Amino acid sequence: MIMINNNAAEISSSPGEILHFSDKYYVSGRKQTFFWPINFLGSPIARMFHNCYWLSSSTVGESVKLMGPSKTGQFRQIQIYSGEAVYINPEFFAGVILQGGKFTTILNRFFNPHCWILGKPLPVIVRGPAILLVYSEQGIEEVASSSRQEFSPGQIISFDATKKFKSKPIDVPNHLYSILNNIVSTQCNWEFEQETKIYYTPVNVGKNSWLTPVAKLILHMAIFATALYFSL
Repeated sequence: MIMINNNAAEISSSPGEILHFSDKYYVSGRKQTFFWPINFLGSPIARMFHNCYWLSSSTVGESVKLMGPSKTGQFRQIQIYSGEAVYINPEFFAGVILQGGKFTTILNRFFNPHCWILGKPLPVIVRGPAILLVYSEQGIEEVASSSRQEFSPGQIISFDATKKFKSKPIDVPNHLYSILNNIVSTQCNWEFEQETKIYYTPVNVGKNSWLTPVAKLILHMAIFATALYFSL
């Protein structure tokens, strides 16, 4: 169960449910900390950066109070039904109640160049049934995106993970340089090729990385190889 009052939320689980939440919004309530990260291959770098790699939990029936850092901020719950899969931007993740669903990642996206360009080589996915709790200091809006609609990477909170999308260079003419820009530029937008429901923040809170996609690829592969080496 989730009770929301704008910048505050109270979250608890019922029998058969599993509750996970980020400590960055934690205020009070009995909690348990997991020392082994949930879905450890699911966008680990982004989750570490946004303090939602090692998540906490609470026992069934125990409520946990969460509070955002901004008085103008907003919590919002997203219902994920059985059979659905939803992408979540770790920057906005606050908590999740798994009602038989799970945290996972779509491994075949690892070979999708658009995911690398957008900085999400192993995107975090929540499969239903579950209730996802997100938070934004600038508010949260919902839209049924039409085909070819664009969003800045810093705006996207959540969307249907089964829908097609791609990266698109910003304000670049459609010629050879535009193609090369997809490889060397740090400026790009999400473009959705199918109609889908999107949760987003109206203000672009993210910053374009100083890393180009090629540098991101090298960094991710280096960290993955290091983790693999020490796990053997």
